[in-house]
Amino acid sequence: MNFPAVCITIFLFVRFALPVKGAAAFGVTDFGYSRTEGAASFDAQVDFPVEGSAAVMRSVREWICGVLEIESPGAMDGMLFKDLLKRSAMQFLTQTDRGSRKVEITWSFEDPQCVTFQSVITDRDSVTWISEDCASFSKKDGHRITAAEIFSCSEAQVKQLMWQFRADLPMEAAGPGELYVGNAGFIDGWIVVIGPARNHSGAAYKIRYQAAEPWLQAHGKGGGYYHD
Repeated sequence: MNFPAVCITIFLFVRFALPVKGAAAFGVTDFGYSRTEGAASFDAQVDFPVEGSAAVMRSVREWICGVLEIESPGAMDGMLFKDLLKRSAMQFLTQTDRGSRKVEITWSFEDPQCVTFQSVITDRDSVTWISEDCASFSKKDGHRITAAEIFSCSEAQVKQLMWQFRADLPMEAAGPGELYVGNAGFIDGWIVVIGPARNHSGAAYKIRYQAAEPWLQAHGKGGGYYHD
């Protein structure tokens, strides 16, 4: 593309958690990158992990690259990630003549057993399309915690909880049976499950922890992955 106007903005900010009992403190650097070319624009704000266990940081960084639709180089630091963020922007802008993409990747929860990140991608053109994700990573070995590790009940029961806590999500489904159970993770006081909604490729259903507790795996009750 050959556009007459180009605007680029980059910023970063370092942020650390208070120490969590029984685990090393987790820290992130907030990276921001904005670029406008003609009628197309890209804006990203990312919490990039810089301190914590090597296994968790590796898994989170790989997940972040997946959200940004770029290949993970494996080992990376903040300087390399800035280049990857620019690459994600240019990939979008070279494929789009007009419209915008906003990417938000946020470190949203930590306890001694897991750390959680959430993402929201908002694409705007003639319509607005949103993609959300929630990823909790085990501090034991860095793996991403699955819905099957969180819930002990049937998928049908999880769908009932999602339907109960659908809030103001724009629904195309007529009932819980038409939902799907996607990725899931812990945030403070809630369990997030990704499912369908109108103009979403993935929508965040926030289920209140107390309501979900009877159907959680044993390690999710009063200890384990979640601490109330």
